[in-house]
Amino acid sequence: MQNIYAYNFITLLNCAKIKAHRYSLMEDTHFYDVPFEELEELKIEDVIKRVGLYPIPFFSLKIAQRPTNHKTSKWIKSLWQSLHFSHQLHDVHRTLTATAKVPVGQFLHDQLVLTHTHWDILKAKSRSDISIFHRYPNEKKFIRNQQITPPPSWNLNTLEVPLEKLITSKLPHKIVAELTGKTPYLIKNIREQFVPEGEFIPNTFVQKRSLERNCIHRFTLFLADRFFNLQLRFGLNPIHAFIKAIDIVGCAPTFIANKSDDFHLGVNLFYWLSLKGQLPAPQFTHPVKENHFPDSFLDYFGNGTQAPLPTIRQMGIFPVSPMLDDEHRRMLEAINNGITNRTCLKTVVYNYFHGVYA
Repeated sequence: MQNIYAYNFITLLNCAKIKAHRYSLMEDTHFYDVPFEELEELKIEDVIKRVGLYPIPFFSLKIAQRPTNHKTSKWIKSLWQSLHFSHQLHDVHRTLTATAKVPVGQFLHDQLVLTHTHWDILKAKSRSDISIFHRYPNEKKFIRNQQITPPPSWNLNTLEVPLEKLITSKLPHKIVAELTGKTPYLIKNIREQFVPEGEFIPNTFVQKRSLERNCIHRFTLFLADRFFNLQLRFGLNPIHAFIKAIDIVGCAPTFIANKSDDFHLGVNLFYWLSLKGQLPAPQFTHPVKENHFPDSFLDYFGNGTQAPLPTIRQMGIFPVSPMLDDEHRRMLEAINNGITNRTCLKTVVYNYFHGVYA
């Protein structure tokens, strides 16, 4: 769900709009189960930077006690409601469905509410610790104290390998070969035949120096690891979870705006998960070792339940989904124009609060 960043953002602004007009609207809507003081003194630039980095909903679905019919929130409600039903209908493994507080098969009518779950990243200052979704024990200690080998269950013949998705991805030939059980030579030939105009990452290894120099690279790789493990818990097999992680985390607007052109998230994530035994051990490339990753990255996994938020310098552009209504599409386009042209974003928020884009 690559639009999750934009959906989180417009939902937060809609929540702030109701807060701004709370004396006239609070009696009419019970859509947001959010303590409004959480929105105090949040700078719009910081919200854009943080929301554009975090790959899961800030909100989850649950049954409301009362209907939520007010026009201020009806389009937001329809957006999340349609996503929820779509996920259930197609039985897809998506974070939104899996974190919903709505029983399977429940007919929601218009009794839908959003509740906050991941607010720490919005309020945190740069380099301060924040809670990260789905925390695990001290993995740094685990990596150092155990010999990591692929689990005995690794058998590509028993996994549903999404060959077409891997072939058309930008991953290097050798990594696709590792994931499909085919030779790099065969992968190269298949791509030349079926994806003749494809642009693929050259065969490369862990980008240790790039991870050392750029805190966004380290933090995004860490988020990709967390997101991968979250998908495993939701029932995806490792290869599907890996593809999903690089597809969704790799398109984060803040990551794209702050990354180096030569940094490849999917390559580094593959070698990191291979080191942990969660993907096949490399056969066609160099064996991966712990010291191929910088200590500044490994430290994330020795920090218990929290990780330091990196300094974020640039805001990223949000994709504009065709699922958005006209008001929120215009508002998001105005935000993107403001980011691109470095104009006042507070004016966009003010206009949204006063119905200029409706």
